[in-house]
Amino acid sequence: MAAERDLTIQRFRFRNVGTTGRAQIGKDGWCCDTLEPPRKFCIPAGVYLAYGQDFPDGLSGGGMGTKAYELLDVPGLSHAQINQAQIDTAWAGDVGMGLYFNLRGLIALGEGFDILRPPDIKFRPQLALLHSRAILASFMRQTNGFAITVHIIDP
Repeated sequence: MAAERDLTIQRFRFRNVGTTGRAQIGKDGWCCDTLEPPRKFCIPAGVYLAYGQDFPDGLSGGGMGTKAYELLDVPGLSHAQINQAQIDTAWAGDVGMGLYFNLRGLIALGEGFDILRPPDIKFRPQLALLHSRAILASFMRQTNGFAITVHIIDP
């Protein structure tokens, strides 16, 4: 049974345009949609401890940052984060296949999906996760930035 300090991410589908899923705190708590890179770049399914941290915001230039989570002891990965996209809409396509990618971490939180054209016009429309910044901020309020246990489950 999931505790209130547990976040469960249930992945639904692996695709070249990104891995979709749903995140939920506890058994019946706060929930949102998730978008991750294609399977070969995803955090392996498993259970991880995660801590809230301040991450530099490369776009602000003024030292302001984003509060987000970093997962610890992820096999083969460092800086595995639950974070927002570079803008409010997240794309997680396989860049090796010519698809757009703008995640700051490896798991983006948001609400709702759509097929949208990325801001760089050389890319075709592809799957996008909406409201990334607002949903990450809501998640951080729900958890107060405290340590959480993250359960990642493959389809």
